[in-house]
Amino acid sequence: MEQLQDEFDTADTPIPVEIIGIHRRGETLNDQMFRNSRLPWMREGKFDANGSPIPDPGNEPYTSWIIPTKIDGEGNVIEGNSIQQRDLLIVDQNNRFLAFQNLLKKGLDNASNREIFKNFILETTRSAVSDSDIDGIPDPWELDFVENIDVFSTDITESNQPLLLSYAFSGDPKRYLPSAQPRMEIMEIGKDNFPSITYRRRLGGEGQRLKYIPEMSSDGVTWNAEGFLDVDVTDPYDGTGTEFVTVRRDAAVATDGSPPAQFFRVRVELPEFEF
Repeated sequence: MEQLQDEFDTADTPIPVEIIGIHRRGETLNDQMFRNSRLPWMREGKFDANGSPIPDPGNEPYTSWIIPTKIDGEGNVIEGNSIQQRDLLIVDQNNRFLAFQNLLKKGLDNASNREIFKNFILETTRSAVSDSDIDGIPDPWELDFVENIDVFSTDITESNQPLLLSYAFSGDPKRYLPSAQPRMEIMEIGKDNFPSITYRRRLGGEGQRLKYIPEMSSDGVTWNAEGFLDVDVTDPYDGTGTEFVTVRRDAAVATDGSPPAQFFRVRVELPEFEF
């Protein structure tokens, strides 16, 4: 599994692929599975301060999770199977079910099995971000937030922004969210003050295709993308499929007198499609 994760980390995937293990409550070989492992492993259920189990159906996937086998037109599960030993579920960044495989008879110590399994996951993630109208915004996101894939990235939504910006910064096209907008701050380094911008950027292949371009202007008309330095990138692990990016200007601003006006923005460009 660790070798697979290393390969996913360097693969060209439309969304990041993270392998997470879940231990069944009461299994006696748990320690052998996660000891010295670099992968995150979670424990099924809740426990009190003494380590005794506490009933909590929401945290017992082996008894409460269902693998869909039949879904109606609205996405509701009509029929499904319970989780079995060595089932592997694939979900998207919003924890929606995509596919599953059982590894009980397909050991990953076999190179051929591992390659087949890796390609299966890669193809599943690619299909999860299909873009039927080729507007740079994946169909699942449009269906979740707009309930329609026949929209365009330039459409102005109820948030008074182009649809592309709502998607790029993980906003809500139906309402304006200040928390989803790029944030400008003054960063103190030694005795100097530098303007900085923090914004959300799509993870994985989505973020690689969209272009995020911080810019500065002294008059709000002419914009310049030069003079920005990368500061930090942080993954909040909040299910939005985005990370926080912070950049700053390479020149300090004056703190006395009347410093010149400066305006900042982050411009988002769509990928260039090839036909």
